[in-house]
Amino acid sequence: MYKYEKESIIKKLNSILHLNANNMDTEQCYYLCANKEKLRALLQHENQVIFGRRGTGKTTIFKAFSYYINNIYKEEDKTISCWYTRLDECIPHSIEVSSERAEDIVVISINKFLSKFVDFLIEDYKKIEAKRKFKNARLEQISEKLLAFSYLIKEGSKKREKTSESRIIHKKTSAEKDKELGITPSNQLNLFQWLKLQFKFKKVTLNEIGTTTEIDYIYSIDINEIKSEINELVNLMGYDSVYICIDEFTQIDRDFEYTIQPKVAQLLKELFFNSKTFIIKIASVWNLSRMQMRQLNGNREGLELGQDIFTNRELNLDIMFNNDNDNAYRFFKDVLVNNYLMYESPVSDRERDLLGNYIIEALFSQGSFRHLICGSQGIPRVFGILLTNCIHKLENRERDKITVEMVFESVIDNYVYDVRPSIPYSLPICSGIEEYVMRTKRRFFLLDINDYNKSINYFDGLVANNALHQCPSEQLPKGIRNKYKLFYTHYGNYLECFKDGITKLHQDTGKVGEGLLYPKMPENFAMEVEKYIFKLPTGALDKFYCTYCHKYFEKSTDNSNVTVCPECGRVIALWG
Repeated sequence: MYKYEKESIIKKLNSILHLNANNMDTEQCYYLCANKEKLRALLQHENQVIFGRRGTGKTTIFKAFSYYINNIYKEEDKTISCWYTRLDECIPHSIEVSSERAEDIVVISINKFLSKFVDFLIEDYKKIEAKRKFKNARLEQISEKLLAFSYLIKEGSKKREKTSESRIIHKKTSAEKDKELGITPSNQLNLFQWLKLQFKFKKVTLNEIGTTTEIDYIYSIDINEIKSEINELVNLMGYDSVYICIDEFTQIDRDFEYTIQPKVAQLLKELFFNSKTFIIKIASVWNLSRMQMRQLNGNREGLELGQDIFTNRELNLDIMFNNDNDNAYRFFKDVLVNNYLMYESPVSDRERDLLGNYIIEALFSQGSFRHLICGSQGIPRVFGILLTNCIHKLENRERDKITVEMVFESVIDNYVYDVRPSIPYSLPICSGIEEYVMRTKRRFFLLDINDYNKSINYFDGLVANNALHQCPSEQLPKGIRNKYKLFYTHYGNYLECFKDGITKLHQDTGKVGEGLLYPKMPENFAMEVEKYIFKLPTGALDKFYCTYCHKYFEKSTDNSNVTVCPECGRVIALWG
């Protein structure tokens, strides 16, 4: 186990750390995933949501789960498959949208989603065909059904038309376009080639002698018809269970002036939630989630937590270490080992543990690895960024190991250059936190629950941008949890207080602690809470914060219960 040279460890870690789960395939994500124990929770036959801040590993876990189901997990006499997809890839382009109605945009998004679903079914069909699992007659039946389903998704169930005539101009007919693409009447039934055609539904132009007639189509789908076709298909293909992992759920709102999450969620619910075959898993960011909305008539639209879709502590990546520093240490040691063993033969648990200890001992001076974990705020993506920066410093300075000073510098740089610019710190609530940290030299503060409720969007924004890390209420003493929220500040914000003496910081554990992700609370904490309260500065709530575009704006004086950001136009808060 100790045959590995430090230089080879650094070289390999440095190359793998640059990989982003968005650009990795499912197999890579499976072997890099340090959260494999969560795959058992995802196996449950219930629709679930996995919450986590950006960079906590939602994409990695979903891709790992997909690989696990499709390549490793076996259930006797059961045919099980998993489809991983990203909802941000279903966002319509502006040229595709001929209507500003939310319902039409949702239909376009669902159409793109279903088109990707067809691609998934085709890939599974190829595997079934290669294995000769069914007789030719059934394979042909599946092929025909897939073709019919693809036509339904492409052409829609019904259309509203608006016809207009314009000046004489020659435009290619659909037949001419098909000819250019090699699609002719003789080969149109080639399923896989046909499905490569790009779906167009904004305008279809027909040529007439002397006139060009333009028909404006608004695509629509019949959910019941599509649902029926899907159920017939999965029965024909012999599925017992199909897991659908939907990533980047909140991103569906990215390019629009209002949230369409509840409407998209409602259609997903109607398509899949009453089926015994489909199990839906959704990855989302808690403070950006709008999966459900109460309509004016009192009806609910979308998915209701605890009723339609479920979550539990195992699947909440914001609290995955349970406020336990040893759990965090073990997790990030696994991250190092998984990165190093990428593309290598599997090793035993004991060898993994020894290799993890060896890598940490070879690369890090005493205490520096724990400070690196602390600086990451428990976020794997940030951990990778910080470690990469530390490796660069190690190589440039020709030092033997990554020192605490290198870690401090990297963490402060992450705060100053990556986190802080995304937050307008000139405003009272943000500058007030910095002043509190500078004055008290503390990494944490309590916020009165009433102040929190008044300023929830501000603090949601700070958490979403990793400027703060919120401690779950259940992890606080009972006497405190009902009155206060506890926040940890970014470690770089805290370290800046001692920046002038950074080379000596690690020698004074009384100032910076032991590099714990979750700092130890003072013994008198519950008895002297007043000492640790952060009070909102004067004028802190004069403006409202948008968690989407990260801009502040003046509050509306009307009595509407919907707050819309004047910068990006999105609904950012709903309250009753």
